[in-house]
Amino acid sequence: MNLPNLVTVTRIVLIPVFIILLVYGPAAWALAAFSFAGVTDALDGYLARRLGEQTALGGFLDPLADKLLLNSAFVTMGALGQFPIWLVVIVISRDVAITLGSLLIYLVHHGTVMAPTVFGKATTLSQLLLVVSQLVLMSTGFAHPLHFPVLAVTAALTVVSGIHYIVRGIRFSGGSAATKGAVNG
Repeated sequence: MNLPNLVTVTRIVLIPVFIILLVYGPAAWALAAFSFAGVTDALDGYLARRLGEQTALGGFLDPLADKLLLNSAFVTMGALGQFPIWLVVIVISRDVAITLGSLLIYLVHHGTVMAPTVFGKATTLSQLLLVVSQLVLMSTGFAHPLHFPVLAVTAALTVVSGIHYIVRGIRFSGGSAATKGAVNG
C-alpha cells in the first residue's frame, strides 16, 4: 500500500474516533478529529499527484472515505438533534442513489467509472462546511451568520447534484458512444 492510500485509510479509521468524540466527548475534540480527517482528504490527493502514485485502489478508497465520513457525520448529528432529519434523509438518499447507480454502470459497462462533476464537488464542499459550522456552533455556542444559508445551500445542492447524477447515469446507460464521452466529462 502506497503512502497516499495509507493517508486515505487513516481517514477511514478516524471515523469511529470522530463519532465517539461527537457523542461522548467535548464537541471541540470532534471538530478537531473531523478537521484532521479533512486535512487527510486534501493530503492524499496531493501526495498521489506529487509522487505519481495515483492508483485504482486510491480512486476507489478516496471517494468511499469521503462518503463514509460525511454520512457518518450527518447521521450522528441528526441522531443528536443537530441537523434536521429531512436533511439527513436527503444526504443519505443522494449518496445511496449515486453509489448504486455507479455500481450498476460499473458492472454493466465493464469497469466504466463515472467521473465526479462540478455539482458533486460543490455539494461535498458545502456538506463539509455545514458539518464544520455545526461543530463550531456545538463547541462555542456561536452560530456564524452564514450557518443557516450554508444549510439551505447544502440542501439545495444535494438535491440538484443528486438529480444531475441520476440524469447523467441514465443518459450514459442509454446513450451512444458519442453521448457517453460527453456525459463522462
